[in-house]
Amino acid sequence: MTLLSTRLALRATIPNPLDHPDLYDTVWIGGQESPGICDVAGAGDPRKWDKQDGQGASGATLKFQGKDLSEFEIVFKFWLSEHFEEWESFKRTLEASAAPPKTAKGFALSSNGGGKALEIRHPLLDGCGIRAVVVRDVGQLTQTADGEWSVTIKLTAWRKPKPAGGVPQGAKTKAGHILEELPPEDEYDKKIDQLVKELGDLAGPTAPDGTANLGAHGTGHL
Repeated sequence: MTLLSTRLALRATIPNPLDHPDLYDTVWIGGQESPGICDVAGAGDPRKWDKQDGQGASGATLKFQGKDLSEFEIVFKFWLSEHFEEWESFKRTLEASAAPPKTAKGFALSSNGGGKALEIRHPLLDGCGIRAVVVRDVGQLTQTADGEWSVTIKLTAWRKPKPAGGVPQGAKTKAGHILEELPPEDEYDKKIDQLVKELGDLAGPTAPDGTANLGAHGTGHL
């Protein structure tokens, strides 16, 4: 596997949490990295099905109605003074979902200014296809251990409405921010690139065909 294909694979799949635990410690929301460490729980990729029971018959007819919006929580844990200072700044980014400032990195929910969905990046959420959210609730600070405090936020995934069958390739969209208009690289991607660079440094010089040359340490395949 070439280093380029390794980079693409890391971006397209969930990084191994055992090998890259630091990618799971924080979440990026609105272009800002969260303080302390976080735990993402309850996210998914739900589907909507219309169940139509047959009169006087066993079983039912199911009709696919498209994908639903996942609701999940993120718990942030703080134990250093700077974590609390960083939280105040991070919390202002979360508030942008209801009253979006120009500095927040997100997507307009409607043309009448009715809130904003915020860009979000985390390996577990990438695996569920979640790239934007709205904030439903920001909880209070709660002491969870000696010297440790936590905050729980509740989020709902957001995606631009479209027919369940999908938008035809090449179709134009209305003016405004949509998920597909995300920049090709953000801070989260830069972390992925750094991991790829570290893989390249471990692999040593590349062969003329672009494959990694592991020498005595391996077979040349990642």
